[in-house]
Amino acid sequence: MLHRWSLMRRSMRTASFEMLDRDASTRHLSGMTYRTLSLAVVVVMLALPLKGASAQGTYPQIPPKVIPQAPVLKPGQVLKPGDMFRDCASCPEMVVVPGGLYQMGSKQDKSEMPVRIMRFRKPFAIGRFETLHTEWQSCVDAGGCTHNP
Repeated sequence: MLHRWSLMRRSMRTASFEMLDRDASTRHLSGMTYRTLSLAVVVVMLALPLKGASAQGTYPQIPPKVIPQAPVLKPGQVLKPGDMFRDCASCPEMVVVPGGLYQMGSKQDKSEMPVRIMRFRKPFAIGRFETLHTEWQSCVDAGGCTHNP
């Protein structure tokens, strides 16, 4: 009986040492794995080219599109349809639209219906772009515009 007990004790001791040894080796391997992985990440980061790299959401420098300004209207100058002009240096740019029949609206969208035929008897000028506050204020200051919004 004593012999059986000592054998059992010896086997338990051996099993517990093996278990400790296995845990130690696993810990050692996992530590090596983490160190190896972190070292690999650092090497890869250093190997990446830094030139030309850009952060997400940044855009390359694109020069603005140059839109030629319309010339200032000279006294006595005759304009034809399609001509662009300005009355003064700070005035909005205008374009001459010829008289005639135009189709206004579209059948493609309900908000543009019904389609109508519009007739303009004489050519007219319309702003090439939307009017800026500074342009409107210049018109008010010069006395050409009376409405001050």
